[in-house]
Amino acid sequence: MTDPGTIAPYFLSQQFGIVDWNGELLSGGYVGLQTQVTETGGKGILFSVFDDSAVPKRFETAGGFPTFDPSLPNSGGCRAFGGEGTGIQCFMAYSWQAGRRYKLRVEATGTTAYTASVIDASAVAPVEPVVLGTIYTLQQTYLGNYTVQWLEYYGGLPASCADYPYIKALWYRPVDIGASPVVAGIDAGTVIGGGYCKNSNVWDSGVNHYQEVGTPGGSATWSIQDSSGYYVRATWTSADGCGGSDLTASSTAPDECARFTRIPLTNGKVAWQTDDGYRLTCAGRSGSVVRATARTISSNESFTEKRVLAGGADAYSYRSLSGYYLTVTKTGGGGRRLTCNANSGANQLFFLGSAP
Repeated sequence: MTDPGTIAPYFLSQQFGIVDWNGELLSGGYVGLQTQVTETGGKGILFSVFDDSAVPKRFETAGGFPTFDPSLPNSGGCRAFGGEGTGIQCFMAYSWQAGRRYKLRVEATGTTAYTASVIDASAVAPVEPVVLGTIYTLQQTYLGNYTVQWLEYYGGLPASCADYPYIKALWYRPVDIGASPVVAGIDAGTVIGGGYCKNSNVWDSGVNHYQEVGTPGGSATWSIQDSSGYYVRATWTSADGCGGSDLTASSTAPDECARFTRIPLTNGKVAWQTDDGYRLTCAGRSGSVVRATARTISSNESFTEKRVLAGGADAYSYRSLSGYYLTVTKTGGGGRRLTCNANSGANQLFFLGSAP
């Protein structure tokens, strides 16, 4: 897991279903790690059960805390909530850390109570679960095999796609207390948030999966101009805006479609991101057009950046892992496009200027 900080409002949540004795879905809830819990003013855990047919009516907080007290470790509280559904929610201050593995647990106590806890699974010595709270329902209910894992940005819209703070997390397949998969061999599919910004992604890692949102820190936005004075541009489409298709080059003064975010990586590599959050990819053969269709940074979307002095100014070349250079080439109709090219040339040098 990467840590976006406590200012960035992100929620990593495991959603679960609550069913009746016949397996009919009645309600549900979720438990997860949040970067900015309103009541605690920092990192914490949230546990909620929705009303619906299960009708949660009372609760117990961990350690019997009647209200949240920031001076007490793992202090928490519970309350009714509204907005996106209604129900009861428990919260607790919990300083989770990037690079560690956490187990989120929801346990049915009898047939009317659900207790949530978190375990630091990266600890060297076994540790006891940190109990968040217990929520009770009016009627007999059971945990179902319905489950969803999601990553939510719940803050106000940033000024641009590049301003979404970066977060990445590995989710493991849910298991029951006996370590058996809750949903064995069933995959309901993946849903990635819509809207203009495309810098989010979900991909599998065996039976587990990664979730990623935002632009890594240290990034900066530029215009990209080749040695002949042509600005690299993302193609505008009604479906995606500035991105989602081939890249061209034009002498026209740069606008938002000529605005690119440079993302520094390790070992002298960088990635480039269009205004709508797609990453440039040089995945084709030599001479193929560079496209802005990738949602994540893999080997085809990273480039080795080399700086040289050209005409008294800093210029840069960009070489893909496959050995192809970003190059502005002419088309048959007199236009220009950005291509992947194995041959060297002056039109493979680019100057970075102020972003429009």
